[in-house]
Amino acid sequence: MKPFSVDVLRAYLLMASLAASALALCVVAANFLFWVPEGIFLTSRFRICAAAVIVGSIWLTKWLASRAFLAALANHQVVFHGTELKRVVLSDTCARRPLVLLHLRFSRQYAELPAR
Repeated sequence: MKPFSVDVLRAYLLMASLAASALALCVVAANFLFWVPEGIFLTSRFRICAAAVIVGSIWLTKWLASRAFLAALANHQVVFHGTELKRVVLSDTCARRPLVLLHLRFSRQYAELPAR
């Protein structure tokens, strides 16, 4: 696999694992705080809903990262560099820097970060 394909897969897997961890935390909280029977979490309906929540959270994160990238582009904190429009220079003062970097990983763009 190419290194950028690995980075894209790593970004998606990171978001999926964070969503699954948050979902597991909600299940444990529902089990202990609200006395929800454990059998509910073993049904296929719950598993389908859990998969839908994970996919939806990945989509929402990707959308938020895209909006953060567009906002940084409008504020001139992100500048395209080169002729291919694949290389991007990201400012140190960007307020949404983690989301912009996540968007760059999702969209397979190179990020040039200035030295701190």
